[in-house]
Amino acid sequence: MVSSQIIDVINKLCSKFGIAIDWSQKNVQPYLESLVTKAVNYELYTSIMWIVIGAILIGISLFYLSKANRCKERYIKYKKDYTVDTESDYTCKELYRILGWFLFITAILIIIYNTNDVIKCITFPDKVVFDMIQSYLPTN
Repeated sequence: MVSSQIIDVINKLCSKFGIAIDWSQKNVQPYLESLVTKAVNYELYTSIMWIVIGAILIGISLFYLSKANRCKERYIKYKKDYTVDTESDYTCKELYRILGWFLFITAILIIIYNTNDVIKCITFPDKVVFDMIQSYLPTN
């Protein structure tokens, strides 16, 4: 059975959000179970969304890196011809390379961080709920 201490904690949390509900022993347990499930699913789905965004960023970064290689080939091809502005091609290559690597590293970090969240949601969903609740509790 749900203890009165848990009901007190829920009342305090609800008061922080401006919700006033009369919790009884009968209706608090099903609500808690559905709330925990929704919180874990929310964290899981947002983490999956960020992993997809990271995968898209990897694709964009590979596009920029390949574009940098094309600029490099153009730079080498027209290097002997002094009438062609090779300096802009060289700057183009460096800009694409820097942007590509920045996006690639950012995407890898996003994927690693959110993969950790997905694993946490699947293996230990209670920790996800505890972390969410702890962020709303005052630190003393």
